[in-house]
Amino acid sequence: MKKLLQLTFSLLLLVLVVGCKKEASVSRLNGTWELKSMIGGYPVTNPSTEKHVVQLRFADQLMEKYDNGKLTASAAYTITAEKKAINHNQANYYITTNGDHKQYIKLSKNELVVFEGVIAADGVEMYFTKLK
Repeated sequence: MKKLLQLTFSLLLLVLVVGCKKEASVSRLNGTWELKSMIGGYPVTNPSTEKHVVQLRFADQLMEKYDNGKLTASAAYTITAEKKAINHNQANYYITTNGDHKQYIKLSKNELVVFEGVIAADGVEMYFTKLK
């Protein structure tokens, strides 16, 4: 009986630790992210002379996009762990907005890579840095 109790406690502890670790990594998405660079896509034919600042803000299952400080998009989202090779990179999550659009991302400590299609088909990789 004592061994069964120890085994049960050990399994419960393992489930709690693994569950908390996953939540902690997903919570790293919360905050403000600023676009620093892009790879792929169509070339710009008439580049603007003014700086264009793009930020994404994540909090409480709400994602907001800001262009030069102005809110331009807002959507509820869910995040799911899934590894997928994209271009020469590796996504580790995808975000679903409004229940249907699946957006693959690579989330690390202070960098967020958002994948829009594949580069070979005019796709884009957008690199964001965490501000706060």
